[in-house]
Amino acid sequence: VLMMVGSILIQGCQYIVEEKLLGSYYLSPMKVVGWEGISGCILWACLLPAFQYIPCSSDICSNGWIEDTRGAFEMMGESAPLIIFIIANIFLVGGMNGLGMAVTKYASAANRVTLQQSKTVIVWIFFLIYQGGGHEDFKYLQLIGFLIVLVGVVLYNEIVEVPILGFNQNTKSAIEKRRLAEGSTEENFLKTDLPNDATDYAQSSPKAYDTQRKYNRLKNHLEH
Repeated sequence: VLMMVGSILIQGCQYIVEEKLLGSYYLSPMKVVGWEGISGCILWACLLPAFQYIPCSSDICSNGWIEDTRGAFEMMGESAPLIIFIIANIFLVGGMNGLGMAVTKYASAANRVTLQQSKTVIVWIFFLIYQGGGHEDFKYLQLIGFLIVLVGVVLYNEIVEVPILGFNQNTKSAIEKRRLAEGSTEENFLKTDLPNDATDYAQSSPKAYDTQRKYNRLKNHLEH
């Protein structure tokens, strides 16, 4: 359980850092994914040889070692379908991460997490239908769990607003409506209250970047 919670925290931190980098610099999503892959390959190329010789008696270990790299290569050498599966997995995961990075850049990390929930549901439905290895038996608790996660993500990302108990008073759309009513939108602020060079700096941003990201970059530029 601790390992699972730790992995979720690390993944969350990764998404936050990615959104920060993509929002602050003009980076290609696929290039970011590529560099992440290269750094990961370098890291594991250094760690796997060491893990091969560290004894481990836990059930999660491989043949008595933390990682049995030699055994993995032996299995690949004996199974052509396994090699095909690994190659396909590399391209599919790379494409998935690239699309996810694009969502992070042009929308937000929260939207990326929302879309990932649909991926989990699709995989679950597939293995409910599939009768081969890995087949899942339908369980009501799993369905309830998916629904709870989905509803939580939808509400958190304000895809659906709940108009009771004031829950819809501090959503992004409600705040924006109040700003428009007060005549103090960020766009007007950039046009009227900042120096000309600062305004030009904001206008140089790509159209894909929304006003909030323009404002954040502009603020950092003026402070430094």
